[in-house]
Amino acid sequence: MFRRTSILTGTLFLLFASSAQSAMIGPDSFGYTINDENTYSFNDISSTGTLSLAGADDSVASAPLGFSFNFYGTSYSTVYWNSNGLITFGVGDASFTNRDLLTTPTGANAPSIAVLWDDWQNFQPGTEGVYYQTVGTPGNRSFVVQWHETQGFLSSPSNVTFQAELNESDHSIHLNYADVSSESFRDNGASSTIGIRNVDGEITGEALQWSYNQASVSNETSLRIYAERSSNLPDTVHTPEPGTIALFGIGLFLGFSKRKQFKKA
Repeated sequence: MFRRTSILTGTLFLLFASSAQSAMIGPDSFGYTINDENTYSFNDISSTGTLSLAGADDSVASAPLGFSFNFYGTSYSTVYWNSNGLITFGVGDASFTNRDLLTTPTGANAPSIAVLWDDWQNFQPGTEGVYYQTVGTPGNRSFVVQWHETQGFLSSPSNVTFQAELNESDHSIHLNYADVSSESFRDNGASSTIGIRNVDGEITGEALQWSYNQASVSNETSLRIYAERSSNLPDTVHTPEPGTIALFGIGLFLGFSKRKQFKKA
């Protein structure tokens, strides 16, 4: 399993177990936490899901989830995603310029999941698009959004594939990275944002960021995002796993912003 060693944006808790080391960020002011303790899993829906945003750039699609998903205390039945690795609720957001979720609102200032938010496109030959599908049985369903064989704008030497799973049972989010090696400056999320935010999250503290313009994920790794409390779930208190022997926090502010290098016609 990938072990994160770089400094992380936000509040970082490193848990040192007797046999392994993993990274955790959070909780934010609502109670969300991100960690990389989740065993890698990739539910490839490219042969079973519905294809969207094929041939597209800076475009948005949406679909019903098939169940109610609670995010920052609000339940949603529909989800939006764009071609650039960003999921939103309530309204679509086609933004191609990734931002620091802890300091800057997204384009639509909507509740958001930055899966691998960067300037991706699907119009180059050899790219596909974004697949989506609800899988599982009632009470234990997941809505999967999969960016499949996408490229960096204007192009990148190698395609990338990654996905997000929104889970009905516990309202958690799994971010799964099958291949994030674009063989360019975008490798491993080096020019991407990964994290979550609520409306005005940079003001309220309802924002949690795994990384911003950092190479923080590698091929065949997963992250898990979950809430300590939710409006429709019992309040819980997070307890470190047995074997934890040290705990410390690091805060880091990053002011670097990425600009798009090319202007499309």
